[in-house]
Amino acid sequence: MAEERWEFTIKQDGEEIVIELDCSGSPYGSSLEESEVLMQKTLEKLSEVPGATKISFLDKNITEYGWRETRMLKQLVQALRTIKESSIVQSGALETLKKAEPTASAGAQASAGVAAGAAVEAAEKEGGLLAFTRITIAYMFKDPIGGFVDLRRTIVDVGKQEKANPTPEVKKKMEVLRFIESQMQELELIKVAQPYLAGLKVGDRAVYRILFAHTSRPNFSLTKFYTNFPAGGEVVQEYDLPEGSRVKIFSIRNKARKFYHVTPLELSLTQEEYEAVDFVRRVLASHRPKNESLLDAQSLRHVFYELSRDLLEEFAKKNEAKMAGEELDKLAKILVRSTAGYGVLESLLADARIQDVNLNAPVGASPVRIYHEEFEECDTNIVPNLDEAKSWVSRLKLASGRPLDQANPVLDTSIVLQETTARIAAVTRPLSPNGISFSIRKHREAPWTSHCL
Repeated sequence: MAEERWEFTIKQDGEEIVIELDCSGSPYGSSLEESEVLMQKTLEKLSEVPGATKISFLDKNITEYGWRETRMLKQLVQALRTIKESSIVQSGALETLKKAEPTASAGAQASAGVAAGAAVEAAEKEGGLLAFTRITIAYMFKDPIGGFVDLRRTIVDVGKQEKANPTPEVKKKMEVLRFIESQMQELELIKVAQPYLAGLKVGDRAVYRILFAHTSRPNFSLTKFYTNFPAGGEVVQEYDLPEGSRVKIFSIRNKARKFYHVTPLELSLTQEEYEAVDFVRRVLASHRPKNESLLDAQSLRHVFYELSRDLLEEFAKKNEAKMAGEELDKLAKILVRSTAGYGVLESLLADARIQDVNLNAPVGASPVRIYHEEFEECDTNIVPNLDEAKSWVSRLKLASGRPLDQANPVLDTSIVLQETTARIAAVTRPLSPNGISFSIRKHREAPWTSHCL
């Protein structure tokens, strides 16, 4: 994507209306939390698509903002439109137009570090209240929280001017400022940001990383991960899983359950590794074993592992990529998990501290929950996709030779992996009215003894 091009796509995904932007190669990244330019362009697009329910940015990983974040941003767009079209602002604009017509580029002059306070001085040079309002609104599109903070600081400064010299111009400016404040402070975004406003440095986007909760996933996986750490969370334990994922367990104020946050290996791949995995995944997706004996789960995994290694080596030679040995083995295991395996479930079952894994129906509506041997029941940052859950059911049916349908709504079988085994119960309608759900219990690797009791 060239720096000046912003080609958004509008997609219908079931009941969802998704605003999508390909951010590959963009200097602004793929995160609203990090880029004020990306936020500005997204808000401008939201003003054209008021029915949007989700925002998606495509890059090495796919970043998605759900209904909560989209709703807050839509409210912001509507408030800024109301401010711009209000009679209070328009009447002030007419007064300033009589004095001097501002340049059309006034809004564009609000650079990354300019907020409402700096806009006052710029407005005086460009024609007064109209230019001031334009610059204020332009900055609100980039940094609404920082703009609101500086707006309030400006109100204090103008209030002092009003006391010292209550001219009609100053009174009108205060009226417009108060009106903008009244519109902004009713927004959900500003309300949830209230605890963080005191002492906020305008331009510091850390507050968005606290308030926004986006999910990320590589495009070869359907499982989403909330990558931001929970607000108000304190790390009580962290460790690495055998396959390379990083686990942090948080204690959160006013919540009894701990939060199990995993950063999967798939999200930390380099661009070169990602391209290799994506290439091999496309080849594997079209592969169908001819030998019926390969329908055995373990045999199938072995075949896919060997194929992955060979294809990765071929990719590395063809593209002169510096990948060999352990790195190829790491990527091949990722491919096996995402094609012939159980995806994120395998990472969770590889954690020796996890005893149970539960996924409630409807799949995708809520994160996975686990039972940790030390912290007991924990929420997680993992949200599998319904299509992925259906693929797990297909593998379970194939491995067990048993059905799962309305006539047989429970499938009770085992998952056998190289590192561990587990008992899994998949339940569907009518016993699970909202669709497929899973309950998994790991087998103990060491037998019970009197010491365990």
